[in-house]
Amino acid sequence: WICSGQSNMAWSLKQTVGGDAAIAAAGDSQLRLFNAASRAFDQPQETIGGQWAVDSSASATGFSGVAYYFGKSLRAKLGVPVGLIRSAVGGTVAEAGDANRS
Repeated sequence: WICSGQSNMAWSLKQTVGGDAAIAAAGDSQLRLFNAASRAFDQPQETIGGQWAVDSSASATGFSGVAYYFGKSLRAKLGVPVGLIRSAVGGTVAEAGDANRS
């Protein structure tokens, strides 16, 4: 699942209410987290930087809180492996477009 947005999606699990408990309970081997490099481009890119990690206290701490809780909910509801891609940059425009367009 792609979890994209601005600062609300970039907000880390550690910063959320209940985050410390969620971090302590982390360790679902069927939940995978990908933190894309935090940069914004208005053109397609060949690479984005980042890496996949298995859910653990270390990988969950800095991951998006919104995305993490979403992923945990999906895992419980669907009972299948879930991969989350966090691509969020605070303060970016909601849509990128042609600078010549008005």
